[in-house]
Amino acid sequence: MASKPAWLGSQDISLDCNAYRYTITLFTVSKATSSMVHASSTLTVRLDPDSKSFVARAAEMRHVSVSDYVRSVVVAQARSEIQAAEQQVILLTPAEQQEFWQALQEPTALTRAQQSLGALMRGE
Repeated sequence: MASKPAWLGSQDISLDCNAYRYTITLFTVSKATSSMVHASSTLTVRLDPDSKSFVARAAEMRHVSVSDYVRSVVVAQARSEIQAAEQQVILLTPAEQQEFWQALQEPTALTRAQQSLGALMRGE
């Protein structure tokens, strides 16, 4: 087993891996004081091996641990979604924006029932 960094002190980080279940106990490192603060809760994520591999590769590309990567990405995404919902904003990816724009540009053919309703609403 690898030795723990000095800043970890007596704290432990646990990682439990089972075929399709990965339990990571998360800790937060304060860069200003280099002191270790234990996270207030644990998040358990179940991933298939391919998904786990992608997450691990992405974390490696950022030069962070898997738990730090998951924490940063998930928390940022959750904040973004909550903020958008509170502002009643619909966020679309570029591909979704293109698809939406194309749908708006295409003429629609009204059904007979829609035409009748329109005439009724106009008082015809």
